[in-house]
Amino acid sequence: CFSCPGGVGMQGPSHGFHGPANQCRCAADPHFLLLLYHAGHHGGPGEYGRWPRVRAPGHHRVVSPVRSPKTGLALRSLALAPNLALRHAIEEYMKLRPYLERRALDQRSLEHAAQQLEEELLQKQSVHQRQFYWAENVISVLRGRLCEAEARAQELAGERAHLQARLEEAQADDEAKRCALEALRMEQPGHQGALQADADSAASSTGACGSGCVAAAAVERAAAAERHAEAASQQRDTLKQMVDHMIEEAAQLWADLQEAEAKARDADARAASAQQAAQAA
Repeated sequence: CFSCPGGVGMQGPSHGFHGPANQCRCAADPHFLLLLYHAGHHGGPGEYGRWPRVRAPGHHRVVSPVRSPKTGLALRSLALAPNLALRHAIEEYMKLRPYLERRALDQRSLEHAAQQLEEELLQKQSVHQRQFYWAENVISVLRGRLCEAEARAQELAGERAHLQARLEEAQADDEAKRCALEALRMEQPGHQGALQADADSAASSTGACGSGCVAAAAVERAAAAERHAEAASQQRDTLKQMVDHMIEEAAQLWADLQEAEAKARDADARAASAQQAAQAA
């Protein structure tokens, strides 16, 4: 070392220490001198000799305003070495910055498009739901009217059957009266019988006219009831067709609603995957 007699010393980091280490009679071994050199101390042989003997008797302590944060040794200057790794990272970032900006812009555009698609699907879904509820209400109203028409048709059918029974009863009474008059005509002899037959014939014709009028009225009422029943049947068929049509429209609306919900779920999944990809990047 520089403090020992006959020591060769060190001229730089490329030169090693010459001479065996056990010939050095001071505390400045080669490892300590190499540490001093890398810490930035490039003094003369006297300084290297004083560093290991700072606490030796008869020597003054070396005082430096700045010390190395790793070794605690005094530094010659405060000049910092260039941080090449940080500079390289900054250069790489500046090269990749346009790509990152484009990627962020694409991500924002994708999120905006997904949001717009989701809003459109939600709007269509609300429209389809309103139409579906309206169709359900209309179907319920038409079903109520159909039930009323069926009840009216049954009522008219019962009235028709009653009128038909009355007509048959009137015809039976008329036939019985005719049979009775024929029997009386056969029993009366001579002219008196003829007069009586004429009187009976007139009476029977009068009764027949009355019964015929009753029968005609019954037939007319039966025809009116039949017409009412036919009109009720037609109204029932029309209402049934309307109900079937509304049921088909409701089924179509339900299918459209299911399709809109599927598209909304697909859009949510794509937005979530895009967000995960952006977070991973």
